[in-house]
Amino acid sequence: MTLTKTQLRQEYRLTACSDPWGDAMHWLFTIADHLHFNENGTPDAWQYRPSPLGPTNDPDDYVTGLCAETDAETLTDFGNVLSRYAEKLRLAGLDY
Repeated sequence: MTLTKTQLRQEYRLTACSDPWGDAMHWLFTIADHLHFNENGTPDAWQYRPSPLGPTNDPDDYVTGLCAETDAETLTDFGNVLSRYAEKLRLAGLDY
């Protein structure tokens, strides 16, 4: 079974805490790492640079598990949403 973008959005909302920038970056980097090392890469707009040491996702992390259950197209679509959200947070001065 693969998760849908709606299901990913619901999971994101359930796991979000009081740090919107940190939440968005955690999810986006986890998705980007998964796509880069397991699929066909990431969109250039994300400006993702993988670690030269290889995959960095924690295999015990909840988001890593969700990525394994989701197809590349859905992860890319949701990653695009997160990327735009992160840009809005940056413009609002909520990044660090």
